[in-house]
Amino acid sequence: MNIICRNFFRLGVQAYVLKKSTGTDVAQAIRAAQKGKQYIDPALTNLVISSYVGRQPANQRPEDLTS
Repeated sequence: MNIICRNFFRLGVQAYVLKKSTGTDVAQAIRAAQKGKQYIDPALTNLVISSYVGRQPANQRPEDLTS
């Protein structure tokens, strides 16, 4: 997942939310994108950060995620 997400941002994607994201998360993503900022769903934070510190998050496996 983290590789896919990074590639999306490299291609110019401004925001990434999940199917199960709340309306508030979607609204925040839209506002961030309108301002030219990037937004990633809070549920993915641990997964993305773990790739930079070299650890697999304890409570989430990449195969559990869908696009």
